[in-house]
Amino acid sequence: FVCLILPLDSSFAQVAKIEPSQPKWGETLTIAYNPKVEGAQLSGNDDIYVVLDLAFAERERLVAKMAKAGELFTYELPVMAPVPQVSCFFITMSEFDQKAHCDTLIYHPDGKPVRGAYLASLRAYYPEKYLEFFRQEIALYPDSYLAYAKKWLYAGIDPWRYSTKNAIKPTSYSALWPTDTCF
Repeated sequence: FVCLILPLDSSFAQVAKIEPSQPKWGETLTIAYNPKVEGAQLSGNDDIYVVLDLAFAERERLVAKMAKAGELFTYELPVMAPVPQVSCFFITMSEFDQKAHCDTLIYHPDGKPVRGAYLASLRAYYPEKYLEFFRQEIALYPDSYLAYAKKWLYAGIDPWRYSTKNAIKPTSYSALWPTDTCF
């Protein structure tokens, strides 16, 4: 589920949103959660925290307390290189809003998504769309070799077990990272 990324002053009522719509490295993201919007699962009576997944070569998760201004909770996140994508969801100490999720790609000043942005989306919340995100990443960055490895992982194929003597065989997801594999 992807939330639309709209300006905070939009008249369209949204539980969670991120602005600006095409953030760049060096800018600050403003992440907002409005518990008064229909469909919000957190009441706003307790502190609300944003759980942030920052995509690097591997995902890094941060949890931060949001500031409350009136009925709106916000958090500002400086976007620094090399982060290509940010995903977030919202919790209190006793609840989790399973429906409110926002994410955004990070862009170059020319409007082109940075290297790894689609790759990060591939592994964020949309594994069923892995081919679409893989194709978008490779179209922009043909030498994004990590994208090929991730594509095979989501397809259920383990590239670390491939040998020229055997055909590639599908594996279960539980077998993708066997204990005897060295990285």
